[in-house]
Amino acid sequence: MTTLHVLVGLQNFERGLERMVDGVFSRAFKTGVRPVELGRRMLREMDEHRSVDVHGRRIVPNQYALFLSPADIANFSGIQDALIAELIESAHDYAAQEGYYFMGPVTVDFVERNDMRAGRFHVVSQMQQATGDPYPTDFSTDFPGDLETGFGPEFESGSGWADPSAGAPHPAAPDNLTDSPWAPVGRGSRVTPPPVARPEPHLTLGTGERVPLGLEPVVIGRLAGCAVVVSDLNVSRTHAQVRRQGGVFIVSDLGSTNGTLVNGTRIDGEQVLQDGDVISVGETHMRFEAS
Repeated sequence: MTTLHVLVGLQNFERGLERMVDGVFSRAFKTGVRPVELGRRMLREMDEHRSVDVHGRRIVPNQYALFLSPADIANFSGIQDALIAELIESAHDYAAQEGYYFMGPVTVDFVERNDMRAGRFHVVSQMQQATGDPYPTDFSTDFPGDLETGFGPEFESGSGWADPSAGAPHPAAPDNLTDSPWAPVGRGSRVTPPPVARPEPHLTLGTGERVPLGLEPVVIGRLAGCAVVVSDLNVSRTHAQVRRQGGVFIVSDLGSTNGTLVNGTRIDGEQVLQDGDVISVGETHMRFEAS
């Protein structure tokens, strides 16, 4: 995904929040966390913690906890529900634009932390299936120095990040969070993932990322909704597709302008893939691995 694409997505994501600030919120957030700062961080959480499921879909966190100081919680009193509704709607809009999927309903919780200064906040996210079992992820609410700031008086307007030179000690998690679904994992600890089965057929991209090949076809192209998004003007919007057919996988060209190659040779319509075959679209190459 190109930097330009991310910036355009960020602008679209923030536009709804700006409308909300102008409409629902008449007050000015001059000394604390602004709603748009929370939205910007949620967007980054989606991009930074995205993954690929067994169907080749790009999945992103659907549960978000926004840790705020008592002063900022008070600043949002009476309008918190409206803000949460707008954040959830904006998350859905951005996911649709980027071709992201949620494993369950999107939720946003405001969590008050007595040991945080006004203007600072922290966002913790996780993937939660609708059935109730969370995908294991590497979170910690024992904040590792990545607290963010809105427009607090101690920080330059628009900085977005806490001053790393401030030297403030890392706050310990308060006791009242131990019974919360957002209770801290603990510094340096890690959630143990479930046992991993034998590798399934997949595409290995040039970045090393693996895209599983399941029952659903995997579409390759420039469109944000494609399972494999390629930022290359030589690639068509929907360029090629890899699908399972019986016991084999087939790559098909979807009428692209520049064609699809397998092992350097342009295919005529479609071709059965063999383990280790290299698929090329434009200047992008990916390897098919049967297991």
